[in-house]
Amino acid sequence: HAHRAALRRGIPQLAILPLGPDRPYPPHLLSLFEAIASAPSSGLLFVRRAGFSPTRAAFVSRNRWIVAQSDRLIVMQAERRSGSLHTGLL
Repeated sequence: HAHRAALRRGIPQLAILPLGPDRPYPPHLLSLFEAIASAPSSGLLFVRRAGFSPTRAAFVSRNRWIVAQSDRLIVMQAERRSGSLHTGLL
């Protein structure tokens, strides 16, 4: 929701995706990724090469990129074993 709201307001976006450019994840958000890629001063960062299969490590790696690119990070909700909780602790 945050990406879509920012795009409507013309705020540049960076989506950091856990897999390669051949496997945008989650796939049901493909239209959002396309909107970000085509928006001015916005883009997609794929943290894995093409052909990489999804693994838990891919998501942890992506989360590290998110933390590194952020001044602040707020985790609104996370299950005990979730990657989101792990990211909030990085």
